[in-house]
Amino acid sequence: METQEFSHGHLNKEKGKLELLISNLTCVVEYKSIQQKNGEQLFLFVIKENTPLPTKTIEKISEVVQVAINLWGNKHDEVSEYALVKAIINDESDKMRRLANILNIDVSAIQMMWLIYINDVSEEKNIRDELEEQLSKYYQTRVIQCIDHCMIVLLGNGLHKLHEFEIATEFIETTNYFSQISEVVYSPKMKNTKAVRQMYQLVNQVGEKVHTIYPMRKLFTAAELRSMQRAVDLSKQGEEMIEESLSVIEPILNEKESLNTLMAFLLDANGSFDECGKNLFIHKNTVKYRIKKISELIGNDVTVYSEFYDVYMACMIYRLING
Repeated sequence: METQEFSHGHLNKEKGKLELLISNLTCVVEYKSIQQKNGEQLFLFVIKENTPLPTKTIEKISEVVQVAINLWGNKHDEVSEYALVKAIINDESDKMRRLANILNIDVSAIQMMWLIYINDVSEEKNIRDELEEQLSKYYQTRVIQCIDHCMIVLLGNGLHKLHEFEIATEFIETTNYFSQISEVVYSPKMKNTKAVRQMYQLVNQVGEKVHTIYPMRKLFTAAELRSMQRAVDLSKQGEEMIEESLSVIEPILNEKESLNTLMAFLLDANGSFDECGKNLFIHKNTVKYRIKKISELIGNDVTVYSEFYDVYMACMIYRLING
């Protein structure tokens, strides 16, 4: 048997193809990079005689190996928190209870979930370590695992008096990996693991639309995601429904400055005059003047929740259909 060594210089891509000639036998060697649980990179080699394997087959093989690495720890018989999180979001209740018992994790104590979408999975370990360090100050129960590009954070048994949203805001404002984080969804008051699963599914359904509606933000609440789902559904119901939904802001649809100010105020700044002013590079008093004028034109005070919800939905739908 002939052995050929490859340096890291040969493997400068995440996947690729090599050819080996051993006596009269030609072998095609496919390789693809996969991530270990500690964030380090491995290369998976698949060797086939004469002809290459189909690309889909290579992808399936690498996915199986990646799942196996994520599922088990350093020892082959070590059950991991990754498996527990997968069992929760896949509705495998028996497996979830068994794993929770082995890992000594009280899943009934979980009352909070964060979903953190990361752009670069190679930073997974660093982001996880940072989360663990910060959240250990506030929660006794902490499960932090990454599935694909989503960091799932399950929290319970609070050790603090701070409002949960303040903790999420603190993280997004102080993290060393801000540029690597695409979005953070904050979901309080998770009644049970079913609620965790439903929120995870909702975020995956509407997540691709989040930056169309909220291009200036990275932190979102569960309530905003539910409103976004309603806006997405309405935007798909035809021109008549879209026209009806937009009718509340019809008086300013042709006034670019007013329209941009309204959307910046409600969607980008969460109704904050200060934040809206910063985003638009104008004084907050100018924002107050414009918002007062807009409220008069459309007949709804957009600083009062009971009056601005329909306007808020109209703004979301407008961004969805206009990009």
